[in-house]
Amino acid sequence: MRLIFLCLLALFSCGPLLRCEDENILKESFHISKIPRSYSAKLSLREGILSVPLELRKSQDNILLRAQGREVRLDSQSFCLGLVCFAMPMSIDGLIFAKVLDGTERVSCSHGQTVFRGAEGAFEKIVIFEGKRPKIVRMLNEKGEEYLRVDYLNWVQGRAGAMRLKFAGRDAVIVIEGLDVSGSL
Repeated sequence: MRLIFLCLLALFSCGPLLRCEDENILKESFHISKIPRSYSAKLSLREGILSVPLELRKSQDNILLRAQGREVRLDSQSFCLGLVCFAMPMSIDGLIFAKVLDGTERVSCSHGQTVFRGAEGAFEKIVIFEGKRPKIVRMLNEKGEEYLRVDYLNWVQGRAGAMRLKFAGRDAVIVIEGLDVSGSL
């Protein structure tokens, strides 16, 4: 029995060492200050078999969402349709550009993943990096329940290409089909 234990110990001690990325490089690369002040984006919102094309334009602090012939003005922390508004624990800009860190988060390393934890208003924010890119963003309410979850599904030319959003009991995929930081797509 002792021989088996020593053999297993020797086998696992020679396994690959899982290292986390440098937290300062991640903070610099994915800081919210890196979000462009003006841009336009062509998006596709997919929920089940439905797919809705969206166009998002930002100029300074004004955000305009156009879908199915309607236009909705957004602010950075809420999304309103008519009289119904949803509090967004993070900005739509932060989601699209994956700029999700503000520099105040605590950092830990677990199984080769760099994990940032911090407060975002009334929410607890958890950002999990796999390698040099964010993989999952979780926003927990004051009860510790998941309010918003973003899974970055793929990356195109160094930016997010698609993300799965779980929010308010809904599950949708946003595909970023085009992005122009000069503002004219």
